[in-house]
Amino acid sequence: MQSFRPTVLLWLASLLLTPPVMAQAAGGCLVRDPELRGTYEGDCVAGLASGKGRAVGRSRYEGTFRDGNATGFGIYTAPDGSRAEGDFLDGKPNGRAKIYKPDGDVLEGLFSAGHLVGTGRVTRANGDVHSLALRDGKLRAGQQLLNPATSAASLSTQPSSVEGSVGVKWTPRIELDDIFPSFILANATRVSKVTLPPRYLGDPWGSVGIRVVTETPNSTVSVSISIDDLVETAASSYQLEVPGEYVISPKILYRFDKLRSVLEPRPVNIVWSVKVNDQAAEKQIRTVRLRSVFDAPLQLAGSGSPRDLSYVFAAFVTEDAPWIDKLMHEVLVRGNVKAFTGYQSGPRAAINQVEAIYDTLQRRGVKYSSITTSSASQERVASQVVRFPLDSVNNAQANCVDGTVLMASVLRKIGMNPSIVLGPGHAMLSFSNSEDPKDGFTVVETTMIGTKGFREAVNAGAARYADWQVKHRQDGQMKTINIARARDAGIMPIPR
Repeated sequence: MQSFRPTVLLWLASLLLTPPVMAQAAGGCLVRDPELRGTYEGDCVAGLASGKGRAVGRSRYEGTFRDGNATGFGIYTAPDGSRAEGDFLDGKPNGRAKIYKPDGDVLEGLFSAGHLVGTGRVTRANGDVHSLALRDGKLRAGQQLLNPATSAASLSTQPSSVEGSVGVKWTPRIELDDIFPSFILANATRVSKVTLPPRYLGDPWGSVGIRVVTETPNSTVSVSISIDDLVETAASSYQLEVPGEYVISPKILYRFDKLRSVLEPRPVNIVWSVKVNDQAAEKQIRTVRLRSVFDAPLQLAGSGSPRDLSYVFAAFVTEDAPWIDKLMHEVLVRGNVKAFTGYQSGPRAAINQVEAIYDTLQRRGVKYSSITTSSASQERVASQVVRFPLDSVNNAQANCVDGTVLMASVLRKIGMNPSIVLGPGHAMLSFSNSEDPKDGFTVVETTMIGTKGFREAVNAGAARYADWQVKHRQDGQMKTINIARARDAGIMPIPR
């Protein structure tokens, strides 16, 4: 058996580790890889290649872009005909990928930031297959460490190892690409009522972890993750009984008070420390964005159907906040209602209580404000800025979601059953008229608090709801988030 020539690894380094430079592509859409300078065809967001596209310069890339970088699945072809095919992040293989040489040699494995992680599989043009590992620009074959410039004849063809852990490879995993405090806080006490896939281990709602591929049975993997000052670091161990690919999301000990105080996005460092069997731990570091606590993820795009994350809105409903008592007192002083009794006095009295709350917010000068866009927005994860109810009251501003979670907070406080109704680009308040489903429900267009009366807001809500029922009930764009059911599932309010 002949050994694998190291030239494929030299090509990998020269092709994929080029420093990113902003390059102008055709049509005014920018790509960041200077090797792709030339023409670009495809999706463009805010002047950057984002979505599906094809860039052609000295090299060629066809696949998914994000913020001007090759990110997602794609094929990158070098001038000599060599190509990388697989998952990319910021222009470098990140995840599963294959490297093809013009002479027919193929390297495949897991990659992180352009580096082969663990043991890769090399297939020669003549069909020979053996293992190879790349660490810090050096080849490791068997127990002998070799430099890529070493002659091909000196390479051992024995199975290679990574710090002694034969057949175990891992890469970092950040499900939402960024760190969302609102997502973490919303899911902190969430109860899992679903059966997880057998190859998913750890926290069902964990967004930071690793992907592991093991070729040997009964491997033990210990994972420790730190994120600057946001986490109490602790290790979690897992037994991988059957060879194959696993997703591990260890339960991370977040400092929740720190997450609640993140008011604007900033960079943070994530450090993964992974120990396989009895070998020394291996570390990887990545800098990512920490989103504001006001930034709520709505939907995660993936290879299949988008994943709905809009239930996070329920965490912005803060029925236990002390300010609500002051607002209720103000309502009673105005005399619109004599007492808050929830559903005890019947449907008509319940609706009157909601109208009194609406009128009091209107007198306080709460106006509609359409600010929803996050400064840290990205294509794969749709998100929206949401004001907490106290901020909406203090600043007298609310967009459709703000006004909905504001009123829902007060309704929960007085014992009523509110929901958030979502449709295409919009949100409204819904509440049950009584504890008996036969009495129906009422929908309120909360964006009208600053301009119209309660009856007009109810009529507008009913009309829009009926329109959504006809147009969007079947396409998944219409959904209802019932706050009581969210609380039963363990989604608690984010204290503010």
